[in-house]
Amino acid sequence: MKRWLRLLISRVQSHSSLPVPLEEREGKSCLGYGFHFLENSGREFRWSRRFFGFYVEDAPVREVALLLNAPQQFTLSAWVDDTAVETKALGVGEQIVTLRPRRKGGAGARHIAFALDRTWRPPEDSRNLGVMLLGLRVTTDRNIVCYTPAALSHNATKSNWQQCQAHFEPRTKPARPAGSNAEVNLAERGAAVERVKSSPLKLYLEVAWLCNLRCPSCFHAYVPATQRKAAIHFMSPHLFRQIAEQLFSGAMMVWYNGNGETLLHPNAEAILHASRDYSFVPALLTSGSLFTERNMRLLVEGGFFLSVSVDSPEPRDFERLRAGARFDKLTAALGYLVELNRSIRNPRFNLRMQCVAQQSNLHQLADLVRWAHAYEAREVQFLPLQNFGHFSDYLEQSKLQHTPENANRQMLAAIRAGTALGVRVRPFPPFNPDPALEREFRDSIEENLHASRSIDGLYRPLARMAEHPSNNADRKCFMAWSECFIGVDGNVAPCDMYLDVTTVGNLYDNNFWDIWNGPQMAQMRRTVNSHPEALCRFGTCMFRN
Repeated sequence: MKRWLRLLISRVQSHSSLPVPLEEREGKSCLGYGFHFLENSGREFRWSRRFFGFYVEDAPVREVALLLNAPQQFTLSAWVDDTAVETKALGVGEQIVTLRPRRKGGAGARHIAFALDRTWRPPEDSRNLGVMLLGLRVTTDRNIVCYTPAALSHNATKSNWQQCQAHFEPRTKPARPAGSNAEVNLAERGAAVERVKSSPLKLYLEVAWLCNLRCPSCFHAYVPATQRKAAIHFMSPHLFRQIAEQLFSGAMMVWYNGNGETLLHPNAEAILHASRDYSFVPALLTSGSLFTERNMRLLVEGGFFLSVSVDSPEPRDFERLRAGARFDKLTAALGYLVELNRSIRNPRFNLRMQCVAQQSNLHQLADLVRWAHAYEAREVQFLPLQNFGHFSDYLEQSKLQHTPENANRQMLAAIRAGTALGVRVRPFPPFNPDPALEREFRDSIEENLHASRSIDGLYRPLARMAEHPSNNADRKCFMAWSECFIGVDGNVAPCDMYLDVTTVGNLYDNNFWDIWNGPQMAQMRRTVNSHPEALCRFGTCMFRN
């Protein structure tokens, strides 16, 4: 056994009143949250954030001891499964915090949560830091398990996640109707108030950052393996439950997607199922590569707005542009989805296809609309390829800006194909349009809106949500009042474009309302539509060109 591990056991035993005639072993992984990457300055450690915690197997748990080093004096509060158990003052230096949970059934995982009264920031370090985490010791009826800092993991194992299933269920039911929150939100954004009482009407939850595909149009194709391994892959139970309990009751729409594949999350079904207790419209963007009969039924019965990423209706091109996916598997799943929807007949369920338009599929846009119609998709959305700060020969050569006339012509053909079939087409904006082309696009879109008006009823419940700036003639933006992106790592942003710039806080450092009414949000609300700054400027923001 490692020397440090023996030292931890002996130190904790000296603080423990429990007899320890148990087997001692080193734990391979413990699922946790709210800490930074592994560091080593003579010994391994992780810096905590303000809010951090762990999920430990209940076998049953008799005692939990955390070995830490406090660089400053702090007040530390601790909870076990949402029950406050201790608040203590931490002096400077190395020390042990010992908790003895009440006995429970011995199934699943116990949630051990900690909160510091504040964080601090050292010189030349942009991170918010708490205490140094040096080790965790868990005593159960069967054994003693000691976890090194390296074993404290945001990702852990699939088994660790599955033991946490119950911790994704919100503990409180909706407290405020979404309609009343929407009225307040509408008034606040109309008055351009800087501090708000309403919560966002549209949420984007990055449930998973990890993706199983390597599409050449996406940054995941260019992420180094070491960076991928070190990244936080999935949203923690603590973070998801906090968001659900604070924000779901006021939301009108919740998109379960960000930079990864949501259905990769080991607890994806529990996360998606939680939407049934609320009135908002649930929405999911997925590649469809992980569809199963079980999760497709959940999506149809739950009345999801389901958006499936498809960049080509041709098998060979599809598998090139969605590298790692199989065309025959997707078409089989979509066929099953059609039959399932016909039998369940959920009027709110809406299937649409989403396509990243690029040079190699421009000639297929109209065909994709016709293909989508065959699977009873009611909408097709086209997005122009963007590099979002990543650079490669493929991304550069595939931009539509290189052939603006062809891009405009193919987009018009796709809109008209949708009009003939009654499919709503959401086009990318025309490139370098003259007045005649602008009129042609506008007229074609109006014809398409009329031909596909049967879908309008699905969007009526969302009427009080803010219009997207690209759909406003004056390009006004109300995201700072009405929309919120929350990343898998806890980052909060009113806009999910260029998150390194638009992020305004982190839920592992502060509570949501301190962030949402903080100085950065007040500044954005004050300037975004009068004298916009940085990325929000007209001509700089991709939605305000």
